[in-house]
Amino acid sequence: MQTSITSFIDQLNIQYPVITHNGAQIFCPRTKRILYRQSFALTDSIAATLAKLENIEIMYFMNEEIYTNEKGPLIQIFEAKEELTVFEQIPTLQNEYVTKIIIAHTNQALLTAIEQQINAEYPAICTTFSEPEYLELLPTNTSKGNALTFLKNNYLDPARQVITFGNNLNDIPLVSEADIGIAVLNAHPELKRVSTFVLEKTNQEDAIADYLEKLQLTKVMA
Repeated sequence: MQTSITSFIDQLNIQYPVITHNGAQIFCPRTKRILYRQSFALTDSIAATLAKLENIEIMYFMNEEIYTNEKGPLIQIFEAKEELTVFEQIPTLQNEYVTKIIIAHTNQALLTAIEQQINAEYPAICTTFSEPEYLELLPTNTSKGNALTFLKNNYLDPARQVITFGNNLNDIPLVSEADIGIAVLNAHPELKRVSTFVLEKTNQEDAIADYLEKLQLTKVMA
C-alpha cells in the first residue's frame, strides 16, 4: 500500500475499507488486507501505442509502486501533492499487470484526443479524468462507483445510508451510486448535476469537514 494512502489512513484513524486507485482497489485498514483489486495486462500493442505518444508524461501503477520513463514537471507536482515517489527505473512492462496508468499533459484537448484513440483501439480499457491534466486508464468496468457497489454488496450494512463526496468527473459514478451523493462548491458542473445537493464551501475551504461537523452537531441536538 502506497505511503500517501497509509499516512492519510493513520492520520484520520480510518478503520473502514478505503477505495483507492480510482476504484481499482479497496484496502481494509483494520485487517491490512486488499479486499478487491482490478488490473489489466499491458500488452505489446498497448505499450506500443503509449510509446508513440510524444512529449507526454506517463505513470504506471503496478505492484504497489509507480514507475515512469522520465519524470517531468507534472509528475513532480503529482509526487509533491500525493507525498509519494515515482520511480524512473521501470521494470519489464510488456504483458505485466497494471492497476492503472496516468497520462499527464497540460493540454486537455490533446488528452481528450488520446482518450478517444484509446477508447477506439482498446474498448475494454476504462478512461477517466482525475484532474484536467491527468487522463487515467483503468481495468474493465472499473470506477469508484463499482467499487462502492462491491462494498455495499459484501461488507456494508444495508440498513445504513451511504454518503459520498466528490469534486471531479471521476467522482460521478461514486456520487451516483450512494444514497446521498454530495458535491463541493467548486465541483465540476456535470458532477453537481448528478449530486443530491451541493455544499456551500469548496474543498479548499474544508467543505467536507464542515459538513460532517454540522451533521454530528445535528445528531447531538436531536
